[in-house]
Amino acid sequence: MSTSLRTADEPMCPVCQGKMWNNIVTKRNPKAPDYRCRDRACTGAIWPPKDQRPAAAAPPPKQAFAPGPRITEMDGAPAFTEKLDELFGLYSACLDHVLSVEVPKLDAAKIGASPESVSAMTSTLLIQAAKL
Repeated sequence: MSTSLRTADEPMCPVCQGKMWNNIVTKRNPKAPDYRCRDRACTGAIWPPKDQRPAAAAPPPKQAFAPGPRITEMDGAPAFTEKLDELFGLYSACLDHVLSVEVPKLDAAKIGASPESVSAMTSTLLIQAAKL
C-alpha cells in the first residue's frame, strides 16, 4: 500500500489501493482502460464509462510543404546575393566531394551511405569550409 500523497484527481487502484498509471491521453485503443495499476502483479484498472467513452485521439494533421520564394529571388543588397552565390557554390563543392569521394569509400567498405549520412557529411564539410 502506498503512503505517498495523491492529487485530488489521481484515483487509487480499486484492488490494492496503490498508485495508478493515467493512460487517457496516451492510449491507442479506445477499449483500453483509462487507468491501470502501477503494480504489474495487480489486475486493478479503471475503465471509461460506457456512455462517455471518448474516441481515440487522432494524430495531428500533417502540414503540407509550402515553399516560399527562392533565396535568390528575395530583395537584398548585391553583397548579400554575392555571398549567397558563394555559399551555394561551396555547398555544391562539398556535396560533389561527398558523392565522388566519401560515398565510394563507404561502399567499398560495405557500409554504404544513407541520404541522411550524405547530408550530415556535406553539412559538416560546409560548416568547416565556411570558417576558412
